[in-house]
Amino acid sequence: VVMEIYILKSAAILTVLFAFYKVFLENTSIHNFKRFYLFGSLLAAFLIPLITFTSYVEVSPIITTYTEATPQVTHTEIEKTINCWSFVLWTLFSTIYFWTKSNLKIVKFRRKLYFTKKRTHAKNTVWIFFL
Repeated sequence: VVMEIYILKSAAILTVLFAFYKVFLENTSIHNFKRFYLFGSLLAAFLIPLITFTSYVEVSPIITTYTEATPQVTHTEIEKTINCWSFVLWTLFSTIYFWTKSNLKIVKFRRKLYFTKKRTHAKNTVWIFFL
């Protein structure tokens, strides 16, 4: 269970950082910064879920006195369940979407290379790409 939570947190952080990259950085021409940003975001996505914040709260003791006239109170613990299916489905959808999109770009690039004609003109090699 702990590893699953870690993977979900890591995937969520990676999705947010990659969305920021796609929206703000992909069309810029600062290639060195983009390279370090992508590497740093991958590193951050694996390290940030390891950080835990602990807060300590002092609880004052409650002293209750019961007499025969006072009815006794029974305490029952209610277990809270968190419905995280929307988060899981959203993470799964975004992961599949980005994986498919990147694989389609790779296939398109390979097709472009496959259908490329090579022509040589007096010591110069000219590559002609067909879409």
